[in-house]
Amino acid sequence: MKINVDKEWPAIRDRQPQMKPLEQGAGTFKSFVRNQTETAEIAALFEGLLATIDEQGKRLSRFKTIKDLQAYKRLVQQFVEKAVSHGLGLSQSHNWQYARGQVQTIIRTIDQHVMELTEEVLKNGADSLLILETIGEIKGLLINLYL
Repeated sequence: MKINVDKEWPAIRDRQPQMKPLEQGAGTFKSFVRNQTETAEIAALFEGLLATIDEQGKRLSRFKTIKDLQAYKRLVQQFVEKAVSHGLGLSQSHNWQYARGQVQTIIRTIDQHVMELTEEVLKNGADSLLILETIGEIKGLLINLYL
């Protein structure tokens, strides 16, 4: 008995299901991994900036020089710019300290505290605890903005 393989082979090959590439699933997973990587990089960036701001704040409270104040203000400005540019945006908080219940943005509050800090440093007899308190408030607002 002779078996003709040449005739049967194309028929078997045509019956097998064709493999389709996983375009939708692969693209979704790839974008998920990319987003997670970007989120981790952004978080590391903000944590590094926050650590640098903290170090500069300690230096400012110790030495109280204009140069240290300028460096601190520059770091705070960089942090706020990066937060806004990376989509962390301007979160709003309701401030109950005012009778009118005004809504203020965190950015405006940070700016007010930086101005207070500038005035405190420019006073020759400024108390280090008062400077540290203002630096702590600014740091808390930055963390609130970043979260």
